[in-house]
Amino acid sequence: MKFRVTIHPMAITDLDEVFAWIAEQSPENAARWYERLLENIRSLGRFPQRCPIASESDPLGKEIRQLLFCDYRILFTIDRGEVRVLRVRHAMRRPLR
Repeated sequence: MKFRVTIHPMAITDLDEVFAWIAEQSPENAARWYERLLENIRSLGRFPQRCPIASESDPLGKEIRQLLFCDYRILFTIDRGEVRVLRVRHAMRRPLR
């Protein structure tokens, strides 16, 4: 089954902030990082259940999964044929509450 992948506005804000930070260090790397990240997000359209349940699931009372990319966690839900990317967070940050 193919899933539709959408990105929540909060996740877009996360992406923009990370991109800006990386671009300060190296614009070329920032562009490559962003493209690779988007490829990983698009890959969720096929078999998103391959990704493990995130630690946020229990406290939030909802199944949230995570896809790891470099030092980042792509947090998402799966509902009725749609994958919804909620946030993109550095792996060292505290879990969402």
